[in-house]
Amino acid sequence: MTKGGWSLADAMQHISLASEGILLPLITKHGLPKFYLETQDPPKGDAPRTYIALCRAIVGQQLAGSAVRKIWARLEGEFVEGLTPSSFLHQAAFNGSAGLEQLRSAVGLSNAKARALVSLSEFYNDGRLSDAMLYDPLLSSEEITTRLTAVKGIGPWSAQMFLMFHLHKADLLPMGDLGIRNGIAKHFGVSGSDKKGKLHEKKDSAKIEELLRPFEPYRSVACWYMWRALENKPYDEAML
Repeated sequence: MTKGGWSLADAMQHISLASEGILLPLITKHGLPKFYLETQDPPKGDAPRTYIALCRAIVGQQLAGSAVRKIWARLEGEFVEGLTPSSFLHQAAFNGSAGLEQLRSAVGLSNAKARALVSLSEFYNDGRLSDAMLYDPLLSSEEITTRLTAVKGIGPWSAQMFLMFHLHKADLLPMGDLGIRNGIAKHFGVSGSDKKGKLHEKKDSAKIEELLRPFEPYRSVACWYMWRALENKPYDEAML
């Protein structure tokens, strides 16, 4: 099976053997990463696939999976013919500021998330973002991150989750994710500079890089198992 131009079989073989097989117990227990084995239903209407994925990422920020699914269902329900950049902007602009407030209240979005969805919709509506652009294999992960974080409400973490779970970039190391850092600390048996010996995103970045270097160029797959080391649901299962 090939995802994003690379083979999951090759990735699994590599990470199973890397670092003296330290991930093998997790691989044996949890199996293959589900986000490479399952496909999402296509979006309703003619919405860009990347737009829908990024909308879901915004909705899912700092929420449990069950809450995300409820809010997402209500958001989709507001758009009978499908959620698109133009339909969102039209409904948000209806009757001035009251339109966005009505939509925010009906769906259960925070003010910040509602404004972030407006910003994202504007980027797609005027062509600053598109499926063609984000699926371009010549565009590096760093370039995509720069373009995505220009959208109000999309930070580095959300961009990296999009790169990992939607674009299937193979070699990401999202140090900003607390679950991944805690999984590394637990499974590799290391402590860091943060409170109670936890790994710190910046102060311990060199240590984290060193621990995960043997798993290049498949660190994204290795990171999925760091969530599993904590028995946590990774982003794809919790949010999508």
